[in-house]
Amino acid sequence: MKPININDKNAEKITAALLAANGRANSHTITHGRDVRDIADVATDYLRNLGLSKACMVGAKVSYTSGGDVPNAYKWKRKVTHVHLERRKSGWFLNSIEVIEIWGNAPKTGYLLTSEQDDIVVAKTRSGYLIVPEMVKNDLVFINHLQKKNAEELSFYLEMIIKESARDEKVTTE
Repeated sequence: MKPININDKNAEKITAALLAANGRANSHTITHGRDVRDIADVATDYLRNLGLSKACMVGAKVSYTSGGDVPNAYKWKRKVTHVHLERRKSGWFLNSIEVIEIWGNAPKTGYLLTSEQDDIVVAKTRSGYLIVPEMVKNDLVFINHLQKKNAEELSFYLEMIIKESARDEKVTTE
């Protein structure tokens, strides 16, 4: 299948491709181009929540399977639609459509990131917390006491501890 840009202009093309792939199955399948657009919108929101800008999203891939969860008592195989999307500079593209038969619950949405995207996500995540040095762990009781007392004293004390640990690391490396 030739990749199709996911936009309003191509909604009918996507719907036709879905109907061709699904055949007569329509209960647990993706049947409309707007459903694929919704998957792309959810993927954009997910990647934005990870800290990626639209420009940094290029190269990300999404694997989505329709059908959702069914009760454990559901005892028949069912046909579901499995789509692969890829983010490019001009937007999301539908790369492939497969109809598969599954028992039970459908797999969850999968996201594939490039190593550069992973580096950005990890850096943004790590900027949201501090790692407590080993020598400071004993002082955590005192820090908890300061938290209750005064935030300004706490930040002063933490800065002092960080400077001391940095100075100690310098001494040990020299």
